[in-house]
Amino acid sequence: MKRRTSVALAVLIVLITAGCAVSGSENDKTKASASQTGQQVFIGVFREGAPRNMGYIKQFVDQTGKKPAMVMWYQDWAQKFPAEAAQNVVDFGAVPHIVWEPWYWGNRDKVKLDDIIAGKWDDYIKSWAKEIIAFKSPVFLRVGHEFNIDGYPWGIVHNEKDPEKYVKAYRHIVDVFRKEKVNNAKWIWCFMNYSFPDEPWNDWTKAYPGNDYVDWIGIDGYNWGKTQSWSDWQAFKYLFRDQVRQCRELWPDKPIMVAEFASAEKGGDKAAWIRELPGYLKSSMRDIDAIIWFDLKKEADWRITSSDKSLAAFKEIMKDPIFSSSGQAMAALSLTGKKAEKRLAEALRNYGTITVDGDLKEWGKCRPISMADRSFVKEGSDWGGPEDLSGLAYVMWDDEYLYFAADITDKIPLVNKQQKQD
Repeated sequence: MKRRTSVALAVLIVLITAGCAVSGSENDKTKASASQTGQQVFIGVFREGAPRNMGYIKQFVDQTGKKPAMVMWYQDWAQKFPAEAAQNVVDFGAVPHIVWEPWYWGNRDKVKLDDIIAGKWDDYIKSWAKEIIAFKSPVFLRVGHEFNIDGYPWGIVHNEKDPEKYVKAYRHIVDVFRKEKVNNAKWIWCFMNYSFPDEPWNDWTKAYPGNDYVDWIGIDGYNWGKTQSWSDWQAFKYLFRDQVRQCRELWPDKPIMVAEFASAEKGGDKAAWIRELPGYLKSSMRDIDAIIWFDLKKEADWRITSSDKSLAAFKEIMKDPIFSSSGQAMAALSLTGKKAEKRLAEALRNYGTITVDGDLKEWGKCRPISMADRSFVKEGSDWGGPEDLSGLAYVMWDDEYLYFAADITDKIPLVNKQQKQD
């Protein structure tokens, strides 16, 4: 079904030139739906005991039918580079991802940012650099993660509320690696999706070390449900969508991973929460390049096996071709030079007469917004492609009005029973 409509809107506007640019939609990294362009979201997992014991990861594959592209685990600064464990991951065909925490697990005050900046930990940092050179395969390092909450001594809140101190320490670590000529380390700069405390000095954007020091941007976040007195049920999109959009706007050539995420059971339908993920990733959250499930029963039961329904839902979504198991492709991914492009419409000056009659021939010189991919479709919707729902949107103006016209293809006309939130 084709629909054509034109509407005159009386608005107060200031138009300085004969043509003006109107933003068409969110920034787009030039990737459409998975079925159209082969969009990939790399899947990763953390399971306690792995990768020293890769049986936990093989069990994940048996349970979900999907091999992870990345295996993530944690190391403190009392430990040397875990070459054997990392090699287990490489032999499995995945990428090692080490959350390198600058503290001792038995002594949280052992490592201080001031001491890192002053070079007092350089010998230790160099030892990792040299071991990683000898390792040869790519290694992802997530240093000082979640710096915008109060849970870690490297957090901004514990360092004079000065994000620049964190930046200096992060850069110093990377610079030590560079002096050792390490070229197989990938650096993940990672913040928590919500800052705590939520104060201007704790704004995560202020702690960005710079494009030269970051290979991937990471975001951590959890659906706590009703497990805590302060928490409530949150959909995946509300945990990460705004943050992802802000990262893409600020740093358009950096791949983005949800570096830790999971959902509790209490307070909602975890299986439904899981089933929604592909729809979000294919629509307004297409800028996410990787997701890593935190598979552990800890503050809540974050495991995919927390219930039979949750496991069945996870196994179901892993069949979607959007999820990639290729560690090699993940290690090689780069968006350098692929700047985000704003889709624009050109609003032309109209010197004639606009007739609101459904005939759009006088709009031919306008450059319309083309709405022909999943980014224009509500998350989770069953979209069948441009022939199902698509359109062109035109804008013109004169001294009195802003004019809008749309040419829409829609197989099923709008039926809004107003039964849901949207």
